[in-house]
Amino acid sequence: MAPGATCDASQTFPAPAGGPAATWSVNGYTYLFTPGTPDAAPVGACTSPGTGTFTFTATPTDATLDGYLVDDSFTVRHGTGAATVTSNPIGQ
Repeated sequence: MAPGATCDASQTFPAPAGGPAATWSVNGYTYLFTPGTPDAAPVGACTSPGTGTFTFTATPTDATLDGYLVDDSFTVRHGTGAATVTSNPIGQ
């Protein structure tokens, strides 16, 4: 691990401040980060449970533009207006 890195930060995604999902808007897109279901117990030497799964979406305020989604598969998907896990991967 890099200096200053911790087990808690490296293996799991903590819930963002303000609740189980974090959302914000900038430059014509609304961004939403949603962590997956928390693990039942801490992973490895971690002191608190987290999750290894997530979704992150960028939904345009103009529905004619493409929206984007990436999840823990790290495949970036796009679709007009909003992207879902069934949307086309980038490059297809």
